[in-house]
Amino acid sequence: MSSASTKSSLPLKLIAAAGIVFVGALVGGLLAQQYFLQVIPKAEITLFATEKNQNDKPYGYNGTNSAFTVRTGTLVQVTLFNTGVVMHDFVIDDLAVHLLPDVEPSHSGTVTFLASRAGTYTYFCSIPGHKELGMQGQLTILG
Repeated sequence: MSSASTKSSLPLKLIAAAGIVFVGALVGGLLAQQYFLQVIPKAEITLFATEKNQNDKPYGYNGTNSAFTVRTGTLVQVTLFNTGVVMHDFVIDDLAVHLLPDVEPSHSGTVTFLASRAGTYTYFCSIPGHKELGMQGQLTILG
């Protein structure tokens, strides 16, 4: 092989090598993303906010004040359906979770967060007076 043909094929070899590296990185990134999405456990929690629950007590979620348990590292998605006639929301102060904006009657809202610290946390509606009237529940995060 002459030195001229070696010189002219060198850029092609470099382009081919760069292409292989790029495709490898792309495939590796997609596989890592797929692995990441499969490794993080997910929990979907659905709450219905209303002014009267099934026990005829004012203000509640799901007719009773439900307790939920997830493990540390779980990606938690809470969907709040407002079946009442006034605004409602969902807050976990100790985890800095707040569904914004507040959910209007006949609407829904969703908040997603990572259950990062083990413990038992109170979730509640932060509209003035709602928590005091019983619109609260517990989320336990196991270590």
